[in-house]
Amino acid sequence: MEITAEGQKILTLQLAAEHQGQTLLSVLNAAFPSYPESSFIDACAAGYVKIDGAVAESAYKLVAGSILEYLVPMQEEPEVDESIEIMYEDEYFAVVNKPSNLPCHPSGRYYRNTLIEILKHKYGFANALMVNRLDRETSGVVIVAKSQESASLLGKTLMEQGFEKIYLVKVVGQWKHPSPYVARGYIWLERGMVVRKKRVFSETEQRGQDCITELRLVSSDGEHSLVEARPITGRPHQIRATMKALGYPVVGDKLYGVDETIYARMAAHEMTAEDWLLLEMSHQALHSWRTSFVNPYTGNHMEFQAKCAWLENNE
Repeated sequence: MEITAEGQKILTLQLAAEHQGQTLLSVLNAAFPSYPESSFIDACAAGYVKIDGAVAESAYKLVAGSILEYLVPMQEEPEVDESIEIMYEDEYFAVVNKPSNLPCHPSGRYYRNTLIEILKHKYGFANALMVNRLDRETSGVVIVAKSQESASLLGKTLMEQGFEKIYLVKVVGQWKHPSPYVARGYIWLERGMVVRKKRVFSETEQRGQDCITELRLVSSDGEHSLVEARPITGRPHQIRATMKALGYPVVGDKLYGVDETIYARMAAHEMTAEDWLLLEMSHQALHSWRTSFVNPYTGNHMEFQAKCAWLENNE
């Protein structure tokens, strides 16, 4: 993806043999799943999609070797929460407590209103790079490198020596599993009838990747439970998909919560007052609470615990 100085995003793809004869719309859907199909239809009609430099219609049959170019239409960015807390900083990296409703890096409708861009322009992190990342609605600890060299070293160290993360998650329902409980199974990406991309966790069906999460009850009032979640494996959407499969949908989660159709309405900007009441919170109740790792520059063990705003505010 290329992003111009004005914030114009240009997505490109060189078509392979597998794309031969497919329609432009089907390849756009598969190549860029974070965008709704309706946006590609509109973009093709408006001339924002080109094949080898020429405007192409959505039904155009593709030829292998061609270059597909999608100019993402400029849109006003949604407002975000910029209440960033820098928990630690040295010349190589920083540890940040990210609020909910703040993307880590440019994606979708967000370019300037992201953690990376805010750190660059308001905190002087000229070459900021994410070492780990969280979903936009997930709050808590993230590590930000100040150079490509630092990012590479930190990433290598975390991969080789481990990187423990403990999350706090508020779920719907009285916790009925043992505590602690190890949810051990498999996770895979599945295309559903309502949502085009969604991960599914199962403790019995052997497909996809192995997925292990240690869960420990913190408290419960009968209607909701607060749980510590320690992912042993690091799969996308691991905690949210696991909780959904165990029967404890995450409060405020539009994709893995009590009603997945809310996600489709959110994407279409058609959420209702009833949707918000059902969600109970404006964002998913998932917080990266504690993180520990070895500092590759000093060899010291470092541990951080990030305050959870939605928990302290009794949301």
